Amino acid sequence: MIDSFKKIIQKGKVNEFACFPYSGEFMKESRKLGIASRQVNYLNLWEDSLLDSGISNGDIALRPFFASKHKEMTKDELEKLNTIKKGDVIFHCLNYVLSHPKVSSVVVGMNSVEQLSNILLHNKRISKNKNTFNSYRAVFSLEPVEDSPG
Repeated sequence: MIDSFKKIIQKGKVNEFACFPYSGEFMKESRKLGIASRQVNYLNLWEDSLLDSGISNGDIALRPFFASKHKEMTKDELEKLNTIKKGDVIFHCLNYVLSHPKVSSVVVGMNSVEQLSNILLHNKRISKNKNTFNSYRAVFSLEPVEDSPG
């Protein structure tokens, strides 16, 4: 399998592979094999599978709105998030995920032009900052994320 991956890359058919692991251990083993340089996994205010094996440069976050769970955010939770930076729930979901310096992009699900427009409104307000990322984690009583070897 490793040889097949290497041949496909050498032939220029793909630039690199990313892994959507079923566990942090699976991702760690994939990195050891040299097959996948990036991870694609869930990261949002309610689930952090992307962090289970240590986050690497260029990792891709999935499901920032956690299958519409963001719509259930309470007024109190939003007020706490607004102590980090003022914004609506969509902004905070995206800002949390994309503020991590090693996350290169996020895959969002939307079903209307209005949702797309709302997402695009926040693009310029988001910046990479590990302290911002950890401030969000603190609001939800999650452990801060330190630099990882990945």
